[in-house]
Amino acid sequence: MRVRLKNLPEITATFKELKEAERFIFEKEIWLTKDPLNYSKLGRKYLLKDLIKKFTAERLPILKASEEYRRILFWWSEQIGEINIKDISPSTIDHLRNYLLRNRRISKSRVNRYTAVLSSLFTTAVREWQLMESNPCSKIKKFKEPEGRTRYLSNEERRRLLDACKMSRNKDLLLVVELAISSGMRKNEILTIRIRQIDFDNGWINIYETKNDNKRIIPISAALLKKFQLKIDREKLVADDFLFHSERDRARPRCIRVAFTNALKIAKVEDFRFHDLRHTTASYLAMSGVPIQTISRILGHKTIQMTMRYTHLNSAHLREAIQKISTVIVEEDIS
Repeated sequence: MRVRLKNLPEITATFKELKEAERFIFEKEIWLTKDPLNYSKLGRKYLLKDLIKKFTAERLPILKASEEYRRILFWWSEQIGEINIKDISPSTIDHLRNYLLRNRRISKSRVNRYTAVLSSLFTTAVREWQLMESNPCSKIKKFKEPEGRTRYLSNEERRRLLDACKMSRNKDLLLVVELAISSGMRKNEILTIRIRQIDFDNGWINIYETKNDNKRIIPISAALLKKFQLKIDREKLVADDFLFHSERDRARPRCIRVAFTNALKIAKVEDFRFHDLRHTTASYLAMSGVPIQTISRILGHKTIQMTMRYTHLNSAHLREAIQKISTVIVEEDIS
C-alpha cells in the first residue's frame, strides 16, 4: 500500500486486510497534512522556511514582540529560506550579519537582535521539537554594543515641549508627556492604561504586563491623579476603557506618534524620541540625588547595570555627601 500527497514523500506499507490499509491511509494523510514538518521524520530534506512557518504558527501568537519577530524571520527566510536547516552553519549566519552591518547600515545592537530572533527559532527546534541537534547561533559571538544613549530634556527644552503639547490638536498629548516625564513609564505602558489600573486611594498605577514580565507599581503625583479624575468624569470612562483611547473606539489605545513628532518640531527639540522621556525621568532623579537602586526600581530595570548609565549625573550629589563628611572630620581635627 502506498500513500502519496503533493510535495510530500511517498509512504509504503504492507497489510493483510483491506480495512487495515484504509485505516493506515486515513491516519497518515491527517498526520502529514496537519503539520508539514512531520514528514521530516520520514527523511525529507526540509528547509529553513518550513521551520519558520511552524514557529510563526505555534510560537508567535504567545510572544509580546510578535510583529518584530515576524519581520525579522521574514528577512531570514528571504535570505536563506531555501537552505536545509542541517546545512546552516555559523559562517552562513555570520556572513549575513556582516551584510546587515555594512550594506544595510544597521546598528550593531539591531544586528544582534536579528541574530537573537533566529537563535530563538533554532533553540525551539532543538529543545522542543527535536528537529536539530544544535543551534548554530550559539557559536556566534555578539557584536559589542555601544552604551545606551542618555539623551534627556534640558529645563528649557522641557518647557518648550510642554508648551507645544498644549497647542497640539491631540488633546491627550500633554497629559501623556507629563505622565511619561513624571513616572518614567514606557510608551506602551502609558497608552494601554485602563481605568481599573489606577488606584486613586493609594496613589499609583498597577502595571500588569511589562517588558520584563514583572508587575510594577508606579507612584503618581496628586496633581496627575487629579487630571486623571477630571478626564474620567468628563469622558464618562468605565473600568475597562483605556485612559488614552482612540476618538473612534474606546476599546483601542490612542495613537500619538504624529502629534508627538509635530510637537518636537514646534519646540525645536532635535535628536529626541519618545523613549528619551524615560531617560529624562531617570536623569532628573539622578541629578536630584535619588539613589541608583531606587531609580532602577522606579524604571523597572531587570538589572542594576541598566541603571548605572545615569551614575555620572549623580556625581554632584556624591560630592556634596563627601563634602559633609570631610567638613566634620576636618573641623574635629582643627578643634
